[in-house]
Amino acid sequence: MQSRNIPQQVQEWLAEVEQNAMADTERMAQLCDKLDQYADENNNTSIKGQSLFYRGFNKYANAQLEEGMEILSTSINYQISAEMWRLAANAYNSMANIADFQGDVSMAIEYYLKGLYIATEYNLVNLEYTIRSGISNIYIGLGSYENAAAMLLDCERISESNERVPVDPMLI
Repeated sequence: MQSRNIPQQVQEWLAEVEQNAMADTERMAQLCDKLDQYADENNNTSIKGQSLFYRGFNKYANAQLEEGMEILSTSINYQISAEMWRLAANAYNSMANIADFQGDVSMAIEYYLKGLYIATEYNLVNLEYTIRSGISNIYIGLGSYENAAAMLLDCERISESNERVPVDPMLI
């Protein structure tokens, strides 16, 4: 069972990892090691899901795609268990990008659709927008312009229905 009372030190590690995940990869890895240890000792799926997400995303962002894919796919079970929908949808989006980059369009679409389901179910408009845009790029690459247009129209609908689509710092 997870504790609602996370020690201050662990909260600080999480904040530092989230804020500086790309700035200092060595420091981020050290903090994720500490977070993993805390999560394992305390059976805390939320902390474990966050740690694995940032570790995997960092690998992905630094072009270590296979390692990133493996870590991100492991992270999703923890995130879903802890109901961390933003991170789960973001992990699926990242995995879709990796699969697309590696030329596995069918896996990319599968990951995008899983992320899209979470994003729409939990009203994560920034992720919904980003995922729909990624799907439209695949459709364009396949020459399926009608499907691409439908996805882009959904992106337009999202933009128009929100004064400003919030930017998720992990999507930059």
